This record gives sequence, structure tokens and C-alpha cells, in this order.
Amino acid sequence: MKSSLLFLPLLLSTYNVAVTAGITVHNFPHKFGTICQETSAINYTTDCSVDLTIAIDMSSAMGNTANIATLTNSILTNFLPSFNFNETNTAGIAFGANNVGVSDYFNNYGDICGWIHSAEAEAIQIGLSDANLSAVFQDYEISLLHSGRNYKKVLALFTAISDPKEILTAKIYTDTLRTYGVYIIVGALAQPDASLLYQLGDYVFYSPDYTIPSFNVFNVTNEICQFGGITIYPDSTTPVNPSPTSSGPTDPRSNAIGTPCSTNFSNAWMDIVLVVDVSAAMGKEDLQQLAVSTAGYMQRFNIAQTGPHTTRAAIITYATDVTLRYSLLDVTNKRDLLLEFAKLVKYSNPSDTGVNVQAALKMAYSLLQNQTSFRAKAIILTAAAYDKVGFEGAAQTATTIKENGIKIFTVDFHTAGGVINTQLATLSSPGYSYIAQTDDIYNLIPYGLTQVNCFCPVGSLQFSVYDAISKNLTTYADCVWGVAVESLPSIVSLFGCDPGVMATVSSQEKLDFITDNILPYALKGKKQFSVGAHKSGTKWMWYGYNNNDGDDEFPLGNFPPLIQNSDSDQYTYFNKCPGFCFNFQSGGDVPRPYLCESRACDADFICDQTPLK
Repeated sequence: MKSSLLFLPLLLSTYNVAVTAGITVHNFPHKFGTICQETSAINYTTDCSVDLTIAIDMSSAMGNTANIATLTNSILTNFLPSFNFNETNTAGIAFGANNVGVSDYFNNYGDICGWIHSAEAEAIQIGLSDANLSAVFQDYEISLLHSGRNYKKVLALFTAISDPKEILTAKIYTDTLRTYGVYIIVGALAQPDASLLYQLGDYVFYSPDYTIPSFNVFNVTNEICQFGGITIYPDSTTPVNPSPTSSGPTDPRSNAIGTPCSTNFSNAWMDIVLVVDVSAAMGKEDLQQLAVSTAGYMQRFNIAQTGPHTTRAAIITYATDVTLRYSLLDVTNKRDLLLEFAKLVKYSNPSDTGVNVQAALKMAYSLLQNQTSFRAKAIILTAAAYDKVGFEGAAQTATTIKENGIKIFTVDFHTAGGVINTQLATLSSPGYSYIAQTDDIYNLIPYGLTQVNCFCPVGSLQFSVYDAISKNLTTYADCVWGVAVESLPSIVSLFGCDPGVMATVSSQEKLDFITDNILPYALKGKKQFSVGAHKSGTKWMWYGYNNNDGDDEFPLGNFPPLIQNSDSDQYTYFNKCPGFCFNFQSGGDVPRPYLCESRACDADFICDQTPLK
């Protein structure tokens, strides 16, 4: 990078802090320590034509207005003078004074400096409020993403916000911005390295206080200026997705996160082992309630020993000893199973305080192994008590069970004689832990079981989304795999993905899943990969799973935005752009690695379970 001359803003005296009668008073000089004029020459970075936005935290997370002044002075004296504003047009976002303030792009230091001072004065006058990080990124997308010049967009966020829920919610919006090619830099202020803010940025640095350390200024400047001169779209490109205000495609698949798994309970085909705590912690009344509840949601399934869309259920009880009450081979019909639930009260053991969870899990696992069938497998473990001896080794047993493809549900049954069991949920598969008295288990457990009944053959990865806030796991009926061997999309579309099709990527969530789980492994090191969007006549379409002779296609939706490089292009691919982002582009019949998917087995679809690889 070259160097030229800019002028360092003149510093006034820094603010003073005095303590009077126990009250801290911050005495700010005119313009909070900096005036917006240029007087002394320093070097700045050239060849840095980007559209830069700096988002400044002026919220209650900053602690007080003195810390905000420290941050703005650091930005104005150490950071912004690194740029030639004729090249690096810069906009500002200030958040925390009851709203989010957004400026235009400025092409000189004086204007952006004045805007920052004005925003800071408003924060001091109005007072600091809680900030909504999601709103910051939403306002950026609305006001700045599509304005400015045709240069790479870079967003630099400086914040002291550390609330995990706030950060994880905002990630939805940063992921969307990345698909549009925005490069995001995050400065985590006065926070430990363990902050979750790293999930929001392509480049993240940590400051021990409310300044931008000098070595970070150099690194951040290089991160920004690596994109100098890069344009968003080549002049010949044409975005072809329907606008958000248009009616858009009517096929729901066009804008779906993924292919939903069937929730048709009566068509499910499962082997379920119910493991029930009958120790002293579970009184007869508790067992009666559990029996009624369990019978209620199990009667929604088609209970039978034979037939394609049928479910079998077994019952195991445990206290100190473990007993098999009803095996998978005993199943005859729904009525007989319900009568078995009615017997649970008889197994109450008020004198036995033991809870041998490990032995109960071992018996359930053995039962599923020895009385196996074509069906999907699950264990529902209910417990009301915790016993250190009885839980010893249970975690390792649960891990072995889960590693062998069997899902474990846990139901914490709170009783007067029991204790809150914090260890129980750790035994469950992700997303499948419940509390009987507070969760809607009549609907949640059957829904969860249909999710388990939705699975992929060996050799592919099942698309799923885990919500870290609600701790719910949503699986989709998409089995995805990547092929690193470069091949012509015209040939791949004919038979290269059999028994599936070239993949659909119609949501940010699915693209994230692919970049997290396919690219680092099956497509390691690959910068481009072909997907299923193709031109059918004059329209861009995805392949449906029932596409035999082009008779199951659906149009592109709002995601991802397609860059059409030429009117003659027939195929599409994702191209890695600088930073952690991918552009979706049209192309000719050019060999590239490619992405495939097939429909998962689910309640309505008994698929071929032969391994794909």
C-alpha cells in the first residue's frame, strides 16, 4: 500500500474527572477533546476505495458518557486519520440514545467528525439506553447497503455489548449482510476474549478498555483496505431476483429455509423405549399423571408390530433395580399399549430411593439392538430424582447410545418428593430435553419424534438449525453432500447427484450450514461450487426432489441475490469473495466442484437407507 498526506485533527485538552460530595462529575472540553479541523500532516493509506461505515456504541453498555468520549476521541484521533476520505467514503451509525442514528456517506474528515460529535452530544443530553444490536444491522441494510458507490461495503462495529441473547439474535442479520458481500469488523470493548461477539464479524479484535489500541488500528486499516478498488458488481451484471415488494414466486419452496420434515404422527415408523422412574420420588399420583400424559401423546401414533408406517413402543421402569415391563416384540395394537401405561401406578416403590439411570439406559439400548427393525429409534427417559451413584456412568452410556444413531429424550418430572435434576438434560440429544410440568409435552414430544423419524442415509449430512437461545433443534428433510471433483453442471444435473439432485440453497441458514459443515471437509480449499439453480426457458429455477424429466422445478426466491454475468448463462455457482462471504453468480457450462442433496427419510417417506458413499 502507498502513503500520502492527510492532516491530524488538533487535540484540545482531554476531559477531566472530579469527585464532589461523592458524585463523579465529567468536565468535557469543547467538542469533547477534538475539533474538526486538519492542521498537522501524517501518512494515510491510499488505494483504499471502499464504502466504510463505523457503528459506535453509545448505549448503557458503555457504562457512562466518559467512556463514550474516550471511544470517540480514539476513533477521531487514531483511527479515521488513517484514511483518505476522497477514496474511503465514510458513514456513521450511533446507537444507544433511545434510537439508531445513521448518517450519509461523507467524503471529508470534517463532516464525519462533526456528525460523531453531534451524536455524542445527543447521547449525553438524552441519556444512555439499552441498545438493540439487531436494529443496528437492519438500519445499515436499509439506509447504507444500497447507497454510496459501487465499491466494497465494510462495516466496523465498536461496542461493549456482551449480552449473549442480544448477540445471537443479531447474528441472523450479520449473516444476511455477509451474503450481500459486506465485510464486518467488530471491536469488542472492555471485554474478555471469550465474548460471543466473534460470531458477528469476519475480523474481530478485543480492547481492554474503550479505545482502539494502536496495533489494532494498523490491523483494522489493513483489513479494510485489502478491498480497495473492488466493486460490488461488474458493470455487466444484472441482479435477477424479484424485489421484496413484488409478488414473487408462489411456490413456498422458493423462500423456504429448507424442506420441512413430515409431522404426520400416524405415518411415523419408530421404535420407542419409554424409561420411567418409579423410585420413592415418584408417588402413585405422580405416576398416574405421567401415565395419562404419555398415553395421550403416544396414542397419536399408529401402534402395530408390522406394516410400513407403524410404531412400536416398549416400557422399562427403574429405581435401584431395572425391569422390562413391555418389550418391542410384545406390541400388538394401540389399545393394549395404553393399558400397559395404566399399570405404571402398580410399579410405585415408595421405599426405594435409588435411581439407577445408567442401568436403565443400558437396558433400553440393548433392547433396541436386540429387537431391531427398519424403524428410527428413540429413548424417552423420565426422572424425578437425582442420585449420584445411580447417575454415575450414565453420561458415558448416553454418549455411546447417541453415537450409534439413537436419540435420547429426557423429561424432568418435578414432584414434591423429588429434586430439581440439573444433570438429566445433559444426557439428552441436543434440543430434546423437557420439563413435564412446564413444557407442552403433548405436542412437543410427538413433534420431536417426527424430527427423529426424519434422517439421512450414511454419506450425507442432514441440514439442521440449532437455536442457542431457545435450545430447540429443527431438522430438515435435506441430505446434503459435496463433491470436490470438478465436473460440468450439464452432466451433473443429469445423473451426477443420483439418487438426488443438485442442491437448493434458498436461505441464509442453509448457506451457513454448508459453509460450516461441507466446505471445510468435503470441499476443503474450494473457492467455487455449482448448485442447482439453472435457467429453464427464460426463468431461473431450482430442482425439486421429484424431478425426473424437468417436471419438478420451482423458481428462485428472494435469497440468495443472483448476479447474472451474461444473458447466455444457464447454470449457477457460489463464488468465495474476499473475507467470509459468498456471491451467487450465473455461469456457463464450466467444470466446478458441486453440491448435491436428496430427500431425507421421514414419516411420509420410507427411503432407501443404503449408504450414499
